[in-house]
Amino acid sequence: MKLMQNFSKKKLLAIGALFVTTALGGSLTSGCAQGDSGASGRLRSSPKLTVSPSPVPYERKTKVNIAGSGFAPNQELELQIPIGGVLTDISGMVKPAPKTNDQGAFSAQWILDDEIRGKLMEPTAYTLEVLNSDGKVLAKVPFVLEKVEAKKKK
Repeated sequence: MKLMQNFSKKKLLAIGALFVTTALGGSLTSGCAQGDSGASGRLRSSPKLTVSPSPVPYERKTKVNIAGSGFAPNQELELQIPIGGVLTDISGMVKPAPKTNDQGAFSAQWILDDEIRGKLMEPTAYTLEVLNSDGKVLAKVPFVLEKVEAKKKK
């Protein structure tokens, strides 16, 4: 008990958290899932996701480029975004299907048309998510649809 008096409450809480986390098989490494080390033993950085253009013009036939890096190599991914108020898997709507290369990167293009024509998406901010085959969210990025001002006739 005397040993415990030498530790601050903060240190005891940290030791307790470490014990509970490791007892449950977890890790305290931020931004990396368990087993995310490369061949050299270095930890891989958190996956990154980009959408371009940003903001995305709210008009039919808009080409949206979705790219990611820092994922596991040769991994099939799922892309989700709310469409018509429902979280929707758009993996089948992008070309090519989202799968990472040997370096853990991917690039795909989504052509917005029916989503805008059918008013299933509005000019507002959404969140695009990338998930693995187990349904775990690996990365998120803002997806902002911005209304395009009509050109006035002179």
